[in-house]
Amino acid sequence: MEHHPSILINSHTSNAVAVDTLLKSMRENRMVNAFKLIIVIGGHSEYSHETRDGVLYVHANHNSIDNTALIAVLEYPLLSYYSPFVYLHDTCLVGPKFFERIGSLPVASSIRMTSCSPSMNIGLYTKEVLEAQRPFLMSMKVTNPFMLLDMKRRAIETEDFIFTQDPSCVKLPCELVIEEPSDPYKTGTVRRVEHYSSFDLYKLKANWGVGPLVMAL
Repeated sequence: MEHHPSILINSHTSNAVAVDTLLKSMRENRMVNAFKLIIVIGGHSEYSHETRDGVLYVHANHNSIDNTALIAVLEYPLLSYYSPFVYLHDTCLVGPKFFERIGSLPVASSIRMTSCSPSMNIGLYTKEVLEAQRPFLMSMKVTNPFMLLDMKRRAIETEDFIFTQDPSCVKLPCELVIEEPSDPYKTGTVRRVEHYSSFDLYKLKANWGVGPLVMAL
């Protein structure tokens, strides 16, 4: 039987609107049923999990920004069974070819979604490649909210660190279209929409620039 990677979505208790929007885009494709969907939600007091509508929700006892879900793989034993993982942010949407492209990824210890730099840590990870970087990931864990601002700075400085430390990492082509800003969540925060054709994935960025741009490197 063909084994697809699990979809590991990094989130926080304050981001329910983003999660619901992402899940809606996924459920528009019947292929979603062939993939395990896991949403790791930071900001809880302790680890626990539940399954709703076929989605595994893991509540994490920390808010480690972009690293919450990756740290949870190391700390919450249940997640080990679902390796490898395609890691996404909750502020993403998927296109009609997303599951087809994820399902046809090559076998590798890690796969970076794009050779564009940086790639926001988005891509495929095995449990083994995460375990190899346990010291780094645990150094990025945030349980004290007063550390959050400093850790945000560190998260930016160490973006894609695990990919750079894996000599076998596969880098997919940089095929990026940056679209005009919009407010997809109707929250008043205008975001720029970046489309990565390697995954057929849309990243909705709050820290956007100005004007449309097309890159194919």
